[in-house]
Amino acid sequence: MNTLNLNNTISHRDNNLKMSELYNEATEDYEFWSRDFNMHFGYYSPARCNPFRRDSMLNEMNRQIYSRLELNRQQQQVCDLGCGMGGTMKYGLTKYPNLRVMGVTLSDFQREEGNKRVEGLNGVILKEDYNRTPFATASFDGAMAIESFCHGGHSEESFREAYRILKPGARLVVADAFLKKDFEDLCIGGSY
Repeated sequence: MNTLNLNNTISHRDNNLKMSELYNEATEDYEFWSRDFNMHFGYYSPARCNPFRRDSMLNEMNRQIYSRLELNRQQQQVCDLGCGMGGTMKYGLTKYPNLRVMGVTLSDFQREEGNKRVEGLNGVILKEDYNRTPFATASFDGAMAIESFCHGGHSEESFREAYRILKPGARLVVADAFLKKDFEDLCIGGSY
């Protein structure tokens, strides 16, 4: 390994450690934010949501995500890239009985507690980096990144890895409310 690759690996590892610490500390806020442990922003739909009930908008965001994945009722596998405590995973697993969801997080705590929440359902949370997953190429029928790709600055690496694990024609749904970069500095996938 040359020096540049070693420096990139060390920098990546340091960043993952910092992100893991952030996720571990933020996790105690999840239950305050949402009974269903959704740690993302909501989606307001006048016919479906009460703007004074945050959980209705958070779960509407989940519904919008799964709707945009265009899943059918057959057995399908989806990856949640930065799943947190698995709130969005659990929503999908209860709505789509033939669905299998693999979630990844950098946090040991989120993995342990999130797996308790999806226990008995067809989902599992792994401690992995969504930029470098252990999944086989073309193994997922869809993927989602909800309030997660923004933490990596909408990097080309994130989009490349999502593309790698998706089957041809599968969809990636990204729902981020924040950017860590100026719009002009985003990769083509992030700017789209």
